[in-house]
Amino acid sequence: MLVRQQVLAFPAYLLFNVSGQKNYPKWTNHFDPNSILFRKHQRNAVIISNFGIITMCYFAQRACAIWGAAEVIKYYGIPWLCVSHWFIMITYLHHTDPELPHYRNPQWNFQRGAAATVDRNFLGWMGRFFLHDVAHFHVVHHFFPKNAVLPRT
Repeated sequence: MLVRQQVLAFPAYLLFNVSGQKNYPKWTNHFDPNSILFRKHQRNAVIISNFGIITMCYFAQRACAIWGAAEVIKYYGIPWLCVSHWFIMITYLHHTDPELPHYRNPQWNFQRGAAATVDRNFLGWMGRFFLHDVAHFHVVHHFFPKNAVLPRT
C-alpha cells in the first residue's frame, strides 16, 4: 500500500480526482482548463501549464533517445519521485493525527471535514521557504480552498 500511495497517489489525484471532492463531475482533473477546479481567469494558466508538461515530456523522450532511459530515470525520474514522496507524505501527515476526529456520513459536513486536519511545523524555516508554507497553513487551505492567500510571517 505504501508503494502504491507514494508512487501513484499524486498522479491519480491530478488525472482522476482520486480522493478529491466526491461531488465534482466524473471526469474532473487538473489538466482541463474548463474544470470545476479552476476559475475562468485561471484558464490560460492551465493551458500554459499543460503546454509546459507536454514540452517536458517531449524533452524527456528526446533525452531517453540521446542518453538512454536509465540516465533520465536517474537524473529526472528519481528526483520527481522524491518530490512526489514529500508532497504525499506531508498531505498524509496533515490528515492523520491521533487527536483528529473521524466522522461517519451522518455527522460529516464540510466544516467538520475541513477542521479535521492539522498544521505541521515541518522542517522549520526551510519547510516554510522551500515548501511555500504548504505545511504550515493547511487548515486555512481547507476552509478557503479556492482563494486562500497564505500570510508570510
